[in-house]
Amino acid sequence: MIHEGSAFIEAAPEENQDEKGGAFYNKVQVVNRDLSILVVQTYIRTISSCRDASSTKHEIHVLEALGATGLRSVRYFHEISGITRIICNDMSPSAVALMKKNFLQNNIPEKSIIANCDDANTLMRRLSRSIRDPVIAHLNPASEDMLQSGKPGTYSIPLQAQKMHVVDIDPYGSASPFLSSAIACTAEGGLLCVTCTDSAVLCGKYPETCHSKYGSLSLKNCSFNHEMGLRILLAAIERAANLQGRYCRPLLSAKIDFYFRVFVQLFTKPIQVKRSCTKMSYILQCSQCSHFQLLPVALAQKHKGLHTKDASASECHQPPVGTNGEEYLCSPDMPSSPNFAVSTPRLSRNSIFGWQKVTDNFTRENDDEIDQNKWCPSCSSCSYTLGGPIYNQSINDVDFIKSCSETLKNVENTETSEKKMVLGARDRVDALLINLMQELTDVPLYHSIPRMCSDLRYSVPPFGKLIDAIHRLGFQCSRSHCNIDAIKTNTPSPVLYAILRSFFEPHESVEDRSCCSYGKLTSGKLPHIQVSQLRKNIWEVNQSSACHNEAPKKHVRYLPNPEPNWGPKARTKM
Repeated sequence: MIHEGSAFIEAAPEENQDEKGGAFYNKVQVVNRDLSILVVQTYIRTISSCRDASSTKHEIHVLEALGATGLRSVRYFHEISGITRIICNDMSPSAVALMKKNFLQNNIPEKSIIANCDDANTLMRRLSRSIRDPVIAHLNPASEDMLQSGKPGTYSIPLQAQKMHVVDIDPYGSASPFLSSAIACTAEGGLLCVTCTDSAVLCGKYPETCHSKYGSLSLKNCSFNHEMGLRILLAAIERAANLQGRYCRPLLSAKIDFYFRVFVQLFTKPIQVKRSCTKMSYILQCSQCSHFQLLPVALAQKHKGLHTKDASASECHQPPVGTNGEEYLCSPDMPSSPNFAVSTPRLSRNSIFGWQKVTDNFTRENDDEIDQNKWCPSCSSCSYTLGGPIYNQSINDVDFIKSCSETLKNVENTETSEKKMVLGARDRVDALLINLMQELTDVPLYHSIPRMCSDLRYSVPPFGKLIDAIHRLGFQCSRSHCNIDAIKTNTPSPVLYAILRSFFEPHESVEDRSCCSYGKLTSGKLPHIQVSQLRKNIWEVNQSSACHNEAPKKHVRYLPNPEPNWGPKARTKM
């Protein structure tokens, strides 16, 4: 008997988990399940609060397309308030028999959770069709005869086909085979929860496999591979939604342990589907240093001569909450006027790796002496690697994450009439939410400071001093939840290299800068920023003024694994 949260389940013994048809329990994904419970509960409370004025009864239907032991469905039923019905599906008859047994052990009524034995894509396609469809109008739960025969196809009690408000996809490996059908069966404004455990594919080890599964090329040996994989997954979801005339709005996206977990809302609005191309960008990675730049697939521009109050598609708008029809959260209030045009950016040195004036004090020196065929502003190299496309918009809704954090803080104060969440990995979920709330939302990808210091053959400076130095120059900077040694900043790479050089070269003069060693930067000398002025402005801190600053409240941001060998299990044989 396995106990997690408020659920008690049975699973295949560890020594038999590799046998045919064995549904196993993966304790490593306890953070995934705890986070999912928190997000779904926050989502239901948000949509319920905006529909309280309506006299109609609100029903929330949840689908777990790949149920295995049914643990997630049991926890959803016992720990989340407001759920009307859960469909727990698996294509293995032995797994369905096991989940039905677990439902009985946890005192769950048969009408509350329906155990279904079918292919996940087939089930979701059935749910997505209207009940007026003459081809198929009913979905049927698994019967005892079907479970005993071991073959799907024998049915008992009919259930009307209906789109789901929450769809949870947690496969072993890639979720790409299920994206299209999962989007089709998700209701308007519904929540789609997707997990991908093939991080090696998304993070660049197999670029050709990533392109075949997700339609994007992942980059090998890049310093931002974890966030790149997260944005490749979101780009795949966006493209799959566009094929059905819909688009997605990410609420929470995270890289946890060895897998990716994203929560997105789905909406139908043709004008926003047309602008989805502006959400995609290619990655240009310099092969000689850590510099990278995003090249948008398309840009949104207003028509000339037309004066409207609508904003361009590149601006970020947060969606208000609506109550029309079946929309549980209305579409983002983006401009619906046709007074815009999508244009393809021109390829040139300035548009790819062009150096722009950052401030009045820090500009590129001797720009006329640099060969115009060499693009990289950090090492003057003309060798680069192309990757993507990736999702270039914000991957987290800070307001929604704050609501999740408030829900987590109020777990102990839950009223007795409501269901109570029992989160075994609460500390790790809390640390993850803190990281996501403090992370920059308008800066795609991150910089690996150890990689940049390796380019310069320097040791890594203290992160606190480095972030303070970046803030002193007027740039934004934050830590990344994907990598403990990385920062997210809008600082150009040449300036970031110059900041690192100024920290480790306090006695360098302007005339001696060409004598420094830059490690892997062998194709050209690093374009020099005014290092002496950087050192004067950011590192020579007035100690007396620093003593008067109050120390910020510290939070635990990165927790170690709870036990050794914390990783995935082998795939179950079918």
